[in-house]
Amino acid sequence: MMALRHVNLPYVLLSFLFIGCGGAQIREGADPLALLRQGRFAEARSVAEHRGVADPTMRAVVALSLVAETPKPSRGAKAVVALAEGTNEIGAAAAAVEMLDLAFTIEKPISTEAAMLISEAALGSVGYGPLKAETVPSLPPGMASRALGTAVLERVFFALDGSNAAVDLNRLLTIWNSCFTLGGGSAAAEDEVQAWRLFRSIGGLAVIVEGVAPDSDLSKVLLAAAVAVVESNPNIAIAARCDLASPFDQLKMAVAHNRNLLGRLEGAVVAATGCTRGTYAPEVR
Repeated sequence: MMALRHVNLPYVLLSFLFIGCGGAQIREGADPLALLRQGRFAEARSVAEHRGVADPTMRAVVALSLVAETPKPSRGAKAVVALAEGTNEIGAAAAAVEMLDLAFTIEKPISTEAAMLISEAALGSVGYGPLKAETVPSLPPGMASRALGTAVLERVFFALDGSNAAVDLNRLLTIWNSCFTLGGGSAAAEDEVQAWRLFRSIGGLAVIVEGVAPDSDLSKVLLAAAVAVVESNPNIAIAARCDLASPFDQLKMAVAHNRNLLGRLEGAVVAATGCTRGTYAPEVR
């Protein structure tokens, strides 16, 4: 066994103070959003934590970096705490929406699992879904809840669209039920941008679920909800019928066996009859 040699203890303590005790070091003037975009998650989180939880953007950066760095349920639970820390349910919802939006800015797209977890963390921060904490109050239906539900559905759709990941129907059902509650059980949107995002996301998810679990209860619910969005928001009829990003054609095929739903879908876009395929959707991203 090697003998211990004498060391200068004060010198060692000072060294630790100057070197630091591990983890990302905070650089004065560092931009947490730029670090996040570059995938430097630990650094982004350190800077955001240093700036404090009063800023919803900093809470969003902390939460997103936790899950993007290590997509595990335990990190999702920590993200819930980060989003809700030092604020009420409205503040948590604002940070959660920003987190979901920031996920699209990361240069290397996050994994499907990370996207699902941040969606569940967003819901958990306002008292819904599998990651909800007992200490977090539930967000009542309203403008803030509809914005969050829309952002979650959009994030989940883009996570699953074109992905080879297996679709967990029970997990998706829990997310859908939470978003349905946040939307107050209504398909009406605040404006045409939100209406388009809802239609594109719900319709896209309906097509995905119909593809893996045809005629399932979840498929039926999502197909009917997608039709209801167009019926309740006639200002997106042209975009729904003819925009290149619209799931309309796939939806029409999916409901072909349901004459009532097919008739409702076609009736909802009758004002757009004759339009050619192109770009009609309101600017989203």
